[in-house]
Order: sequence, then C-alpha cells, then structure tokens
Amino acid sequence: MRKIICLSIVILLLCISCDMSMLHEHSFSTEWTSDKNYHWHEATCGHDEVSAKAEHTWDSGKVTVMPSETEAGKYTYTCTVCGRTNDVVPKTVRFVTNCDTEIEDIIVGSGEFIDRPQTPSYEGHQFAGWYSDPTFKYKYGFNAAVKSNLTLYAKWLVDADCPLTWAGIRVSNYGMRSFGKNNFPNEERMAGFAEKMSGWYEGSTGAYILIVGTVSGDRCSLTFPISGEYENIRGSKYDQYESYLDAFDEAGYSVWLQVEPGYADLETLAQLVLDRYGHHSCVKGFGIDVEWHKPIEGADEGTKLSDADAKKVLDKVRSYNPEYTVFVKHWMQSHLPSNMEGFIYVNDSQQFESMDHVLSEFTDWALYYAPQPVMFQIGYAADKWIWETYENPAKEFGEAIIKECHSGNDVGIIWVDFTLSQVIDRD
Repeated sequence: MRKIICLSIVILLLCISCDMSMLHEHSFSTEWTSDKNYHWHEATCGHDEVSAKAEHTWDSGKVTVMPSETEAGKYTYTCTVCGRTNDVVPKTVRFVTNCDTEIEDIIVGSGEFIDRPQTPSYEGHQFAGWYSDPTFKYKYGFNAAVKSNLTLYAKWLVDADCPLTWAGIRVSNYGMRSFGKNNFPNEERMAGFAEKMSGWYEGSTGAYILIVGTVSGDRCSLTFPISGEYENIRGSKYDQYESYLDAFDEAGYSVWLQVEPGYADLETLAQLVLDRYGHHSCVKGFGIDVEWHKPIEGADEGTKLSDADAKKVLDKVRSYNPEYTVFVKHWMQSHLPSNMEGFIYVNDSQQFESMDHVLSEFTDWALYYAPQPVMFQIGYAADKWIWETYENPAKEFGEAIIKECHSGNDVGIIWVDFTLSQVIDRD
C-alpha cells in the first residue's frame, strides 16, 4: 500500500512539473549558434529549447584569397542570416581564344555555374564555340557545374560559303498523300522531283530521303518483305520502292534510306535495309529519325542517340560500303551524337516565329556541326506563312537560307513531301 502511495506522489509531482514547464516562457539569445548545416538561437533560461532553427542561406560567394602557383586560394560563402562562413578551394576557368582577343579567367566555387563569356572576334573567321579540349572534340555548353579547374578553347572556322551539295525531297508513304489518296507519284514523276530541285540549285546533286521504315507503337514497319522474326520489326507483303530506286540509279541521284526505329535494334534495321537495297548505286547511306528512337510517351522527341550507339550503326553501314554515311535527324542538338566524321546532321525544325528565326536556326546548326555536312528539311505546313511569300518557295526559300551559311560545310536542302504538291510545279 505504501508503495502505491509513493508512486502516486511521484506521478503527481511530475504532472505539476509539466504544468509549470508549459507555463514557462522561454528566453533565447539574440546571437546565432551554428554548425556547418544549420543556425539557431539557444535558450538562455536553462532549457534545451532552440528558436528559429533553419538551414544556412549562402550568398553567391567571393574570392578571399587569390589562387596562385603556390597558393590554392580561398573562395568564401557567407550565410546571409547568421553570418557563418564556409571556405572552399576555388576553381579557375581559363579561356584560350586562339586569336588576339583576351578573356579574363573566371574564379568560382566548386559546383557553381558560369555564364558564357562575350564572343571573341577574329577577322575572316566564324566562331564555332567553346570546347573543353584543344582538339575540339567536346563542345562545352555552359550548363554543367564547374567542379574542377577548367580550360576552354575557342574553335574558329575560316569564313567561307557553304556549298549546296544536295537538293531534293523527303519521301514517305504517308507524306506523299499530299498528291491525293490514290495518286502516289509513279517512278518517272518521282524522279522528276529531284531533277527540278537540283535544277533550281546550280551545282547540286538530286537527293532523296527515302523513308523505308515507319514507327508503329514500339515497332518499325518496313516497306519491304523480310524473312525471319525480329523483335519490334515487321516487314510488308510487297516491296514499295525497288522500282523507284532503279529509276534513281539511272538518273544518278543520291539516296539515304531512313527509318523511324521505335524500339527496334538500329544495327539490325541497318542490316535489313542494306541487305535489301544496298545493291543500288544511288544509295549513299542509312538514316535515323531520332524523334522516333525509343519514343517516350508524351514527350514527342525520342531518346538521345549516344555516340557509342551511333558509331555501331556507322560501322555496320560501312561494312557494306566504306563510302556510306549515316544521317541523324532531329531539331535539337542535345538528342544527336556529337560531331563525328561519317555522319550527316539533319535539322527538321518547324513552327518558326519569323524568317530571321529560320535563318538563325539553320546557320547556327551548320556552324555547330562544321566541318561535317548538314541538311535542312524544310517546307512544313506550319511555316507556310513564311515560305509562301516567295514566288518559287522550293527554290528561293532554300536559297535565302544557304546565303546566310558561312561555316564552309556541305549543305543539303530537302523539301518535305507533306507540301511538295503545292510547290514542285512552280517555276
């Protein structure tokens, strides 16, 4: 009984203590206490309570000790709330301009981003961007945090007009419906389209981007029969383009055989396509529309084609003919492999805001991929309000673009089949 009474007294005292604590108003220091992550005000009333505890809010930092050959230097961040400082070893970004213009080093804290410096000038040359290596293999996009000392090298191209090497059209079994549902152009008429295009662009070779594989869900549906079973690849009952390629052979045109791959294996597609059509003299290579490479639902832009995968495709294609090339097509450079020999970089941008926007897009594209060849796939209905202002759009719209390109690489103008019937018969 006595134990029960004692326990009751203890509980009562604890309750009284809790009630007194709840009635107590804590007082806190006006000074900040901090560790490397947080700051707070400590209680001055003897309790363990803290007030206003929060993570530090760091400023943009500044160099407090300049780096040198003998000194690593110091970059100091200060919390804008409590004043605590955090010292780190700074990183230096140096610019090798390869011309008479000099750009001062930029010193930042590790993990910081830097802005693109003002473009240097070099008379008679086109600035082709900043690269992180002196051989200009890796272009620097200023979208990555600086985590180590960095030297950037300016690439220059001699200011030279771009030769218009190819002029032709895109051909697909769905785009050619612009000529009428049951009026797919025959071989003679189809060959005449490249004849007209190359005639409008002096010195060019008639060219075709011939789509022999279209995306259907995850699969690539080829326009010719295949034997055997392949994952995500389906053949057709009849061959749609054999007789057309015969006509292109005879005319001496250049043809790239394009697929919309879906989730099909790219090397397998290249093999099937070139096994079927590689005997044609007009065939100059293989093409990949990266918009339809492993498409992501709702994104409408496909999955980036890596350098490694692109090189595997090129190796496969060149096992048929060492002179073959592979074109990769998209409207965003971020989705295409880097600038490499053996590739043609095709831009199929549309929905432009103005003619100036058109010129800026395509000239920047040519400059970005120089010295590799590029093609511009133009004539989309979304841009009709721009190209329709020309009397002969398939000629004059393309000429206006070429006129502004001075990066020296070979260029092709390809008019899309969606609107071809509206422009091809103009002179």
